[in-house]
Amino acid sequence: MNWWLRLQEVYRRDEDLVDIFGVILFTDAHPHLKKILADNDYWSALDEISGPHWVIFSIKPKSGCYSLPQIPPGVFARMIPVWKEPAENKPILETFGIKSTRELPLFVVFTQNNNNEILKIELKIKDDSPEEAYNSLKKNIEIITDAVERIDSQYKKNAQDVFNAVKMSVDVHKNWEVFKKGIKLIHWLKGFLP
Repeated sequence: MNWWLRLQEVYRRDEDLVDIFGVILFTDAHPHLKKILADNDYWSALDEISGPHWVIFSIKPKSGCYSLPQIPPGVFARMIPVWKEPAENKPILETFGIKSTRELPLFVVFTQNNNNEILKIELKIKDDSPEEAYNSLKKNIEIITDAVERIDSQYKKNAQDVFNAVKMSVDVHKNWEVFKKGIKLIHWLKGFLP
């Protein structure tokens, strides 16, 4: 078992905590998210939103980068950049089934079921400005917190039940966002009709 899951086991023993966890994954390539996570006021606000019933971690893997392949002299080759992922990132990326740091920033909500499978939900974090990074992360945390607070106490320590409740809440939110975009599109299209 890797260090990340051992840390999760420590928190699982706390009777007041629900059996679900969050992790914010970002790199130096995400300056706005990095800035809000380093700010104590933002961090305290996010901690207040998450409430006392579930735990959120933050981890910053090293940034991967594109580089040109090494081509021996006298060989024709296409100069297509290749993504190089630092070896230090391998354990965290493998734990959460993330292909590379190119997919970051992410908010991953996870738990480990009775079969030792990691159940996870990946939520994108917008990082175009500090305000957008904060609002994106805040919205994701609010969705999970709302789901966690609605779980009946007899199900709060069953990882699969907690995960199912949180996943259903996330899916409802995503479907609602798609529906709202569809309504906006319909209103926009109506503007072209006579």
